[in-house]
Amino acid sequence: MPASLTSVIIPTHNGARHLGEAIDSALAQTHPAVEVIVVDDGSADDTPAVAARYGDRIRFLRQENRGVSAARNAGLGAARGVYVSFLDHDDRLLPEKLARQAAVLDAHPEVGVVYTGWWFIDEQGHRLPATGWTRSEGDLLPDLLRLDSPIFMPAIAVRRALVDAVGGFDERLRRSEDWDLWLRLSARGARWACVDAPLVEYRLHPGQKHRDTARRLAAQLEILERLFADPALAPALKARALQDAYVRAAMAHFRSGARGEGNDAFHAAVRARPAFVTETRSLYQVCRRLLPGDAQRQADVVANWRQVSRGLRATLEDLFARGDLEPEIARLAWPARLATLRVTARLVRKRVLGAG
Repeated sequence: MPASLTSVIIPTHNGARHLGEAIDSALAQTHPAVEVIVVDDGSADDTPAVAARYGDRIRFLRQENRGVSAARNAGLGAARGVYVSFLDHDDRLLPEKLARQAAVLDAHPEVGVVYTGWWFIDEQGHRLPATGWTRSEGDLLPDLLRLDSPIFMPAIAVRRALVDAVGGFDERLRRSEDWDLWLRLSARGARWACVDAPLVEYRLHPGQKHRDTARRLAAQLEILERLFADPALAPALKARALQDAYVRAAMAHFRSGARGEGNDAFHAAVRARPAFVTETRSLYQVCRRLLPGDAQRQADVVANWRQVSRGLRATLEDLFARGDLEPEIARLAWPARLATLRVTARLVRKRVLGAG
């Protein structure tokens, strides 16, 4: 049986600096049936010259600058593969990535999407300390809605027919367009599988974690409103999704020093699902998100227990001191304080046990 053709689609805009690394990694795959499609989204740098070095080993498309979603859709339109994988121009694939994903998709026709683990790398391409990844499988819609376990774009391989069926990427979106696609695929019943190995190198850039918090939140809220226009989706899922979107935005604002914006976003999170301020597990996640995005492991939270506990207390104090606080939320002040004490006690206990 011939190997299933997998299309690697690489959108790029002024990405000449790293584009060659991405293309090299796609061409170095051990999977015997791979086509590489590079879509230049109106670059003004040396992107065409970099692509030209590869001759007919890749397919090179050019278009006016219309955004990354339009570039990915252009690649989809040209793709011949049964499976597709999307690789940003500054990321890299490890050699066995596509072979291992295609093996899962070939063997399990009920699976629509396969993801792998990843390494984070810095701008120079050096690997950063491992942070782990989600290993969930099956119906990932609840996990994806929580925004708590991101699955990065290059980690994915998906059946091309499924992406076509939901209309590809939404070209109206300039942020969170990948999350939007994963949600729509999952809402249509796509099943997920995990290859539990780091087979992608995802590049982090300075300041990347804190850029455009307000715009990213606006995009996420728009995505959720459209998704939950489907009456078949449970309202409880929407409440938790809104809570998580607002909490993540609040913590990003706090980390960047925008206390007022953070307090407003946290208030919106509580309005979406008030009970979460009384839940130890939910408040622990707030503590975790108070730390930088590359330092949110449990060990990091425990090591910084004083900092995150103070941050959690200050956040709740600001919430309950608001003059516009709804009565139903104000009544949760004491249960929230008790939950905060339980979180702090848990962190101290883990700190002491770890030190011992």
